[in-house]
Amino acid sequence: MKNTGKLVMLTLSLMLLSGCSDENGASGNISETEYQTALATTSDISVVPRSALSETTAAEIEETVTSLYAEKKSEEQQRLEQLITEAAKNENPALKGNETIQSPIFGDFDGDGIKELAAVYGDQSDAFYEDSCGGDVWFASGEKAEVLRHGLYNIPTWKEPEIITSDGHVFLKNEMVFMSESYSMYHEIINSRPVRSEIDGYATQGLRPDGEIGDFTAVHSTYDITSDGTGHTWKPYWYYYSPEDKTFYPYTGTQISEDELLKYDGAAEILEKAHSEGNTVSHLYRRDNGIININLTYPLNENDMNGDPAYSNSFYTLKAEGGAVRDITPEYNDGYYLP
Repeated sequence: MKNTGKLVMLTLSLMLLSGCSDENGASGNISETEYQTALATTSDISVVPRSALSETTAAEIEETVTSLYAEKKSEEQQRLEQLITEAAKNENPALKGNETIQSPIFGDFDGDGIKELAAVYGDQSDAFYEDSCGGDVWFASGEKAEVLRHGLYNIPTWKEPEIITSDGHVFLKNEMVFMSESYSMYHEIINSRPVRSEIDGYATQGLRPDGEIGDFTAVHSTYDITSDGTGHTWKPYWYYYSPEDKTFYPYTGTQISEDELLKYDGAAEILEKAHSEGNTVSHLYRRDNGIININLTYPLNENDMNGDPAYSNSFYTLKAEGGAVRDITPEYNDGYYLP
C-alpha cells in the first residue's frame, strides 16, 4: 500500500501517547478524529476512514508497528522483558496466553551502571479500566526477574509504573486502582534491586513527594462526612521517609487547645470565621511539619440512624510559619482529620 510507512509511523506515535501500553506500544484504538488528523498531515495520501482499510492492510500495518516498536528497544531491554515473560510462565503454568508486558520502564534507575526494567505482566483485558494495566508488577535486572506485587480481587488493575526520586532516594511507584480509590506501593531501588517500602499511616493513596509542605503526601480515603459514618472523603496527610526502616511515617498530630492556637498571628480571625458559620471546634492537631488541622462540627437538627443527634464534619488546614498561621484549606473540606 502506498505510503504505508508514513501511516504506520503516525499510528505508532499516537499509540505511544496513550495510557497503559503493552509491549508493542498498543494501548487501545486511536479515535477516528485522531486518525483523520494524522492522515491529513501527509501530502500524498487520501483521507479515508479506518473502516475502509482491508483486513490484509490492517494486519500489515499492525505487523509493521510491532516490528518498528521492537526495533526501538535495546537488546538489554528485550532480554529483560523476556526474563519476566519466562519467569511469569514458570510461576503460573496456567496462564491463558493473552499476557503481555505492559508499560515497561527501562533504564539505570539508581545510577550504578546496571540497567533495570519494571513492568506489569498479565492480560490487559483483566484491568478494571480500559487505559490501565492488568496483571502483576514485575522487576528485572541482571539475570533475575521477580514479581513484586500480585493483582488482587480478580481485578488486577494498575496505573503505569513510575520512577520517583526524592532526597537522593530512587523509588519504583506502583498504584493499584479500585472503583473509587487506589493504593500506592513503593520499592526503593538499591544496587539494582527493589527493596519494599512500607506506608505506616491512614493515607495510602497517591503517595508522592511534596516539597512545599511535607516530604510526601498521600490521600486518606474514608467515610466521615456525617456523624453516622457516611459520606466518602479524600484528605491529604503528610509523610517523611525513614531510609533505615524503609518506611514512610506520617507527621502525627499533637492535640492543642484553642488558647494555644490563638498564640499564632492570624488564628483569631480563622476561629471567628468558623464560629460565625455555626461550627464548633472539636479537635485541634498540630504536626511537626507545621500543619495545623482544625476539626469542625455543624449540627444537622436531626437524629442519625442510631437515634443520636446528627452533625456534619468539616475542617480547616493551617500552615504555621514563625509566629503566624495562614489558611491553606482546600476547596473540598468535608470530613475530619485523625491525629
